[in-house]
Amino acid sequence: MGELVELPGYDDLLASVSDVVSQWQALDRATASRTRVVTCWTIGRLITQFEQGTPAGSIPAGALVNQLGADLADRVGLGFPASELRYCRRFYNLWPPDEVLQRPYVRHLRPKPCPVTGAIPDNCGVPDPAVLAEMLPLSWVAYQRLMAVADDDARLYYEMEALRSRMSATDVTAMIRRKKYERSRPAQR
Repeated sequence: MGELVELPGYDDLLASVSDVVSQWQALDRATASRTRVVTCWTIGRLITQFEQGTPAGSIPAGALVNQLGADLADRVGLGFPASELRYCRRFYNLWPPDEVLQRPYVRHLRPKPCPVTGAIPDNCGVPDPAVLAEMLPLSWVAYQRLMAVADDDARLYYEMEALRSRMSATDVTAMIRRKKYERSRPAQR
């Protein structure tokens, strides 16, 4: 382990992420492919929550994912180096549960108000993996391509187009390269 071993809670983070990775690695190839998105989103949530729970400036930029990647390689083998962990963190931050539940294609998953109080229960923290898989139905590679789109509106447009047309990751990449969103917008004058 590296320089962050003294950080309170780091061992718990490492254990939690290791468990998530080990569960994913134990799946057969077809199931693992379908659950990669859920695994990466969950790892991103764990990293983000850990970072948010530490004092500002206590973790040097990039140090957490670098150490976590190295420690995961020692503990569970290859598959989640620092570069992949950065994608996981970015993925969770670009598709947080409260925003994903606002997407039209997951309307049926939104929590229902309590009939007595009218309050909506808080189930946006950690969705069930099956629900999460419905919330994020594209492949991991497709989401990686979408993460490269800087403009939030364009990213949402490409995501909706990919879902509507049931696109593969290759089709998503081609759509983004063709700048379909930018060409569909009227010229700004």
